[in-house]
Amino acid sequence: MSGEAAPGFQPDAGGAGGAGSAGADADAALLRAVLAVSRTGVIVFGPDRRVVARNRAFVLLLDLGPDALAQGMSHAEVIAELAGRGEFANIDAEAHARAMLALDVTQPSNFRRRRPNGQILEAALDPLPDGGFVIHANDVTQLVRAEHSAAERGRLLDAVLDASRTGLGVYGPDQCLKLKNAAYATMLGLDVAELAPGMRFESVIRMLEARGEYAAIDAPAYIAGLLGADHRAPHARRRPRPNGQVLEFASDPLPDGGFVVTVSDITPLARAEAEARDRAATLETVLAALPQGISLFGPDRRARMVNPAYHTIMGEAAVRLGESMHELIERRRAAGEYGPGEQGDAYADETREDHSRPARRRRVRPDGTVIDVRAAPLPGGG
Repeated sequence: MSGEAAPGFQPDAGGAGGAGSAGADADAALLRAVLAVSRTGVIVFGPDRRVVARNRAFVLLLDLGPDALAQGMSHAEVIAELAGRGEFANIDAEAHARAMLALDVTQPSNFRRRRPNGQILEAALDPLPDGGFVIHANDVTQLVRAEHSAAERGRLLDAVLDASRTGLGVYGPDQCLKLKNAAYATMLGLDVAELAPGMRFESVIRMLEARGEYAAIDAPAYIAGLLGADHRAPHARRRPRPNGQVLEFASDPLPDGGFVVTVSDITPLARAEAEARDRAATLETVLAALPQGISLFGPDRRARMVNPAYHTIMGEAAVRLGESMHELIERRRAAGEYGPGEQGDAYADETREDHSRPARRRRVRPDGTVIDVRAAPLPGGG
């Protein structure tokens, strides 16, 4: 930049050698030094729209030689030189030139342009007090690629969320809705448009309350639990809807202090669980009514169930829940259940029994009661 005037500085009217002139020269030298090392490309035009100065970074951005865009070139000549070098080959060069020359240089403006080599430049034009203007240019290729990549990931995430059958609502630290998918609104019984970004968590709950969504439960207690929940810790709950659908809600904390609510339709699971409970209750009723004593051992050979008739028949020798088969046999032996002395055959039969196959035996208890014992293996190993 040797020999080029520093932008914004004029010769001192007081004459050469004056204190003002020396200060201006020092400031101009400092400004030239700053421009020379700046990583931002800078080109300065005077009030006549001719080049006053430009730094090395500016010509490097455009892959030009060190003597390109010389001082004194007009704005139109700069654009013509760049066009001649093919700088605008990937766009309508004439239209671009007209647009650049038509810029109102008394007003700030910003623009981006993709070069033929794929590089993306971002430029800002700022007016100067003397009627000239300065253009700052930077290579923003990596930034734009990162923006596009982020936007693509955002579109992919939106597509995944919208395709998900699980409802998802993200709330910020202020408990305002930041993000939701269509399934979240649908499962709550709302239209997607009704859940607007910025809507508070409590407002969503109150809207559902007004729609009668809590009619199948104790609404006041349920709402109090929701509003009083500590969203800094995970928690989950189930809720039946008035239409019979059963939803499962899970709330998990987020690093920023917010939380995410997931909603799943577990109606088939809830029905299956209810049916299983009904079957279990029916089975317990049947077992309780049977006159035969029945005990159930798990694969670990520990007692899991004993019906009342078993206790009636066996008394103190009945199976105790949680007791292992070995503990049961030894307790019975110590109590004389298998007879006096060595207790021979009855004791041996029980200790040697192969529980992987059906078995049947009969023995006489010390009180003279004759019992018929039948064992049958279960599919799970019990």
